[in-house]
Amino acid sequence: MRKSQNYRVDIQLILLLISAILTGLIWTIQRVHYPSMRWIADDLWVTAHEAHVRHITPVVAPLMVAELAGAIYWAIDGHHIMSYLHAVMVLILWLSTFLIQVPIHERLKTQKDLSLIDSLVQTNWIRTLVWSVKTIVLLIGYTTI
Repeated sequence: MRKSQNYRVDIQLILLLISAILTGLIWTIQRVHYPSMRWIADDLWVTAHEAHVRHITPVVAPLMVAELAGAIYWAIDGHHIMSYLHAVMVLILWLSTFLIQVPIHERLKTQKDLSLIDSLVQTNWIRTLVWSVKTIVLLIGYTTI
């Protein structure tokens, strides 16, 4: 592991930790939570879906915002391919989240729809894979740069 120069905050390490946490969360959502939505009773759907959104947002949103802020800072300050690659992956995650997954959740707010749940599971692989790759790339980069 590297030593930070002049006790400067090591942004790459912070981003690696955030990415690792988000990777664990997205794998849990992808393999456990989203597929389990198929078995929620229709009469409990609205309450269950609302609870999911209400409880997951305060966990994920601050981490995603911190990740975005860190990506911008690192891309401006880092000036190397790793910082730019990381920023592009964060952009892909935000685009996927707000252009694909959030609109599906919005459509699921009022009633259960198995085709939308299937679509949520399928499209969420984008985020699952990007966070996984990003974490691996950050880990390799952190230990070699």
